[in-house]
Amino acid sequence: MIIYRQRGTVWYPGENAGIGRDHTIFAMSPGIVRYYKDPAHPKRQFIGIALTESQKLPKSPNAARVRRLGRIEVPLEEVPEKLPFGTPLQRSDLEAKDGFYVYRPPNWKIGRTMPRVEVKNNNPFARWQKKGKRAANYRRRKGIA
Repeated sequence: MIIYRQRGTVWYPGENAGIGRDHTIFAMSPGIVRYYKDPAHPKRQFIGIALTESQKLPKSPNAARVRRLGRIEVPLEEVPEKLPFGTPLQRSDLEAKDGFYVYRPPNWKIGRTMPRVEVKNNNPFARWQKKGKRAANYRRRKGIA
């Protein structure tokens, strides 16, 4: 959504805000509009979008950024130990577990299982040859030399 239309750059885009070719400030994610001055640029006025009501702008340059588009943080899970090299996989290892990777055979093996398709004509000039034959038949029928 458009937040602020201006002629020239009076206001600058802050967090989660963008600027158009005509210097229009627009929101890049839904949230609360905040107007502020950044200590790094004391003469500039900024317009930013706070994703929550308690969020303060500007944030320090080293602070972690809040996720956009209504996404939520998901806690990290422990990574299962890898099997030692050369250990054969069991059938249960190949099945999908809650959306994780599923074993799939390599592409070249999939291609070998597909039936072979017979190619009728492998002549790259066939189209032009047919066109020439059609033109010759037309000239012969019309009596054109």
